[in-house]
Amino acid sequence: MREAPSLAIIAGLQDAGARVVAYDPEGMEQARGLLSGVEYAADAYACAAGAQALVLVTEWDAFRALDLGRLRGLMAAPVLVDLRNVYRPEDVRRHGFAYAGVGQPCCRAGRPGRSAAQAQDSCLFSRFLQGGAHHGLRAVEAVEA
Repeated sequence: MREAPSLAIIAGLQDAGARVVAYDPEGMEQARGLLSGVEYAADAYACAAGAQALVLVTEWDAFRALDLGRLRGLMAAPVLVDLRNVYRPEDVRRHGFAYAGVGQPCCRAGRPGRSAAQAQDSCLFSRFLQGGAHHGLRAVEAVEA
């Protein structure tokens, strides 16, 4: 846990002014000793409630079968940043989410063959990476490891 990428991600989001709520089915007790200013949720759905963005940082099986429709209904804004590429972008978008995954082609507006939804997702991902709290992602909820 001490070297988990989620620690740096959470610190970066907090430095940018984000409120972070975390859920991890295995590592929450360890996380409590390493992280300050983080709220902890009872499950993934409680973590997503009211969120402007959901950041998936781990590949636990429990996160592979989330009910995307239910998540969408709980969130204030349907933004999913999938740092493990657990979900297929088309499945997530079909449920009304803006989606960004790691290692996927950049989908800037105006590039041939890119839809408006892909261009929007790329912009959301860029804003997240550049300090999302200053670009409209002010209350980030994170499902993390």
